[in-house]
Amino acid sequence: SNEASMKYSGIPARELRNKTVLEIQPELIASTLFEMAITALATGKPFHMEYYHSELNKWLELSVVKMDDDHLINLFRDITPIKE
Repeated sequence: SNEASMKYSGIPARELRNKTVLEIQPELIASTLFEMAITALATGKPFHMEYYHSELNKWLELSVVKMDDDHLINLFRDITPIKE
């Protein structure tokens, strides 16, 4: 986990390292993002998306790549200046 991940997800580093995403945010199981993550694990195909984070008042780009059979790496980038 890194500082940007903690900043944009709001999830403390110790939780990011020691818990699964569904243990941290169980509501994600019904989301399109979760389906995309499952597909990325199964196929190895990375994905990215852009979204507006209303609490931070920022546009973010999320890139997700497969690390191994059970893990994904999430990379966040602030794209607010590009969107503006």
